[in-house]
Amino acid sequence: MHQALGETDAARSSLREALAIRRRILGEMHHDTANTLGHLGMLHLTAGRPQQAQPLLAEALRRHLARLGERHPYTARSLLRMGQVCAALGDQARARAYLNRAVLIYTAVLGADHPSTLVARTVAYAG
Repeated sequence: MHQALGETDAARSSLREALAIRRRILGEMHHDTANTLGHLGMLHLTAGRPQQAQPLLAEALRRHLARLGERHPYTARSLLRMGQVCAALGDQARARAYLNRAVLIYTAVLGADHPSTLVARTVAYAG
Protein backbone atom coordinates (compact mmCIF):
# COMPACT_ATOMS: atom_id res chain seq x y z
CA MET A 1 0.00 0.00 0.00
CA HIS A 2 2.78 2.44 0.88
CA GLN A 3 4.44 1.89 -2.49
CA ALA A 4 1.20 2.61 -4.34
CA LEU A 5 1.00 5.90 -2.47
CA GLY A 6 4.57 6.82 -3.35
CA GLU A 7 5.81 6.26 0.19
CA THR A 8 8.87 4.18 -0.66
CA ASP A 9 10.61 4.69 2.69
CA ALA A 10 7.53 3.48 4.58
CA ALA A 11 7.10 0.60 2.13
CA ARG A 12 10.74 -0.42 2.55
CA SER A 13 10.40 -0.30 6.33
CA SER A 14 7.20 -2.38 6.26
CA LEU A 15 8.76 -4.96 3.95
CA ARG A 16 11.88 -5.24 6.10
CA GLU A 17 9.69 -5.77 9.15
CA ALA A 18 7.63 -8.39 7.32
CA LEU A 19 10.82 -10.10 6.17
CA ALA A 20 12.17 -10.26 9.72
CA ILE A 21 8.89 -11.74 10.97
CA ARG A 22 8.73 -14.31 8.17
CA ARG A 23 12.34 -15.33 8.73
CA ARG A 24 11.67 -15.81 12.42
CA ILE A 25 8.35 -17.63 12.09
CA LEU A 26 8.54 -19.41 8.73
CA GLY A 27 12.28 -19.77 8.24
CA GLU A 28 14.75 -18.64 5.61
CA MET A 29 13.67 -21.07 2.91
CA HIS A 30 9.88 -20.68 3.11
CA HIS A 31 8.31 -19.46 -0.11
CA ASP A 32 6.63 -16.54 1.68
CA THR A 33 10.03 -15.39 2.94
CA ALA A 34 11.31 -15.59 -0.65
CA ASN A 35 8.24 -13.69 -1.89
CA THR A 36 8.95 -10.90 0.59
CA LEU A 37 12.56 -10.72 -0.61
CA GLY A 38 11.18 -10.38 -4.12
CA HIS A 39 8.81 -7.59 -3.10
CA LEU A 40 11.65 -5.73 -1.43
CA GLY A 41 13.79 -6.20 -4.54
CA MET A 42 11.04 -4.87 -6.78
CA LEU A 43 10.63 -1.85 -4.52
CA HIS A 44 14.29 -1.05 -5.13
CA LEU A 45 13.94 -1.69 -8.86
CA THR A 46 10.92 0.56 -9.28
CA ALA A 47 12.70 3.24 -7.24
CA GLY A 48 15.55 3.19 -9.78
CA ARG A 49 18.00 1.18 -7.67
CA PRO A 50 18.62 -1.97 -9.72
CA GLN A 51 22.00 -2.62 -8.06
CA GLN A 52 20.23 -2.97 -4.71
CA ALA A 53 17.39 -4.98 -6.24
CA GLN A 54 19.55 -7.59 -7.99
CA PRO A 55 20.88 -9.52 -4.95
CA LEU A 56 17.44 -9.62 -3.33
CA LEU A 57 15.77 -10.88 -6.49
CA ALA A 58 18.54 -13.41 -7.11
CA GLU A 59 18.13 -14.77 -3.59
CA ALA A 60 14.35 -14.99 -3.99
CA LEU A 61 14.87 -16.96 -7.20
CA ARG A 62 17.39 -19.28 -5.57
CA ARG A 63 14.97 -20.03 -2.75
CA HIS A 64 12.01 -20.57 -5.07
CA LEU A 65 14.02 -22.98 -7.19
CA ALA A 66 15.22 -24.86 -4.10
CA ARG A 67 11.80 -25.13 -2.43
CA LEU A 68 9.31 -25.14 -5.29
CA GLY A 69 11.27 -26.30 -8.30
CA GLU A 70 11.39 -25.08 -11.86
CA ARG A 71 7.71 -25.61 -12.70
CA HIS A 72 5.99 -23.27 -10.27
CA PRO A 73 4.39 -19.85 -10.83
CA TYR A 74 6.46 -18.27 -8.01
CA THR A 75 9.62 -19.48 -9.70
CA ALA A 76 8.39 -18.02 -12.98
CA ARG A 77 7.66 -14.70 -11.26
CA SER A 78 11.18 -14.66 -9.79
CA LEU A 79 12.64 -15.35 -13.23
CA LEU A 80 10.55 -12.53 -14.71
CA ARG A 81 11.83 -10.16 -12.04
CA MET A 82 15.42 -11.22 -12.64
CA GLY A 83 14.89 -10.48 -16.31
CA GLN A 84 13.62 -7.04 -15.46
CA VAL A 85 16.55 -6.24 -13.19
CA CYS A 86 19.08 -7.54 -15.73
CA ALA A 87 17.49 -5.32 -18.38
CA ALA A 88 17.69 -2.35 -16.01
CA LEU A 89 21.37 -3.11 -15.46
CA GLY A 90 21.97 -3.23 -19.22
CA ASP A 91 22.55 -7.00 -19.49
CA GLN A 92 20.11 -7.68 -22.30
CA ALA A 93 21.31 -11.22 -23.06
CA ARG A 94 20.76 -12.39 -19.48
CA ALA A 95 17.48 -10.48 -19.31
CA ARG A 96 16.21 -12.23 -22.42
CA ALA A 97 17.21 -15.67 -21.06
CA TYR A 98 15.39 -15.09 -17.74
CA LEU A 99 12.32 -13.62 -19.43
CA ASN A 100 12.03 -16.42 -21.98
CA ARG A 101 12.36 -19.03 -19.23
CA ALA A 102 9.60 -17.29 -17.25
CA VAL A 103 7.27 -17.30 -20.25
CA LEU A 104 7.91 -21.00 -20.87
CA ILE A 105 7.12 -21.90 -17.25
CA TYR A 106 4.00 -19.76 -17.06
CA THR A 107 2.75 -21.22 -20.33
CA ALA A 108 3.41 -24.81 -19.24
CA VAL A 109 1.98 -24.44 -15.74
CA LEU A 110 -0.84 -21.91 -16.12
CA GLY A 111 -1.61 -22.02 -19.83
CA ALA A 112 -1.07 -19.64 -22.72
CA ASP A 113 -4.10 -17.46 -21.94
CA HIS A 114 -3.58 -17.02 -18.19
CA PRO A 115 -3.13 -13.36 -17.16
CA SER A 116 0.30 -14.07 -15.61
CA THR A 117 1.46 -15.67 -18.86
CA LEU A 118 0.17 -12.74 -20.88
CA VAL A 119 1.93 -10.23 -18.62
CA ALA A 120 5.16 -12.23 -18.83
CA ARG A 121 4.94 -12.34 -22.63
CA THR A 122 4.32 -8.61 -22.75
CA VAL A 123 7.35 -7.90 -20.56
CA ALA A 124 9.53 -10.39 -22.43
CA TYR A 125 8.67 -9.23 -25.91
CA ALA A 126 8.36 -5.48 -25.32
CA GLY A 127 11.13 -3.44 -26.84
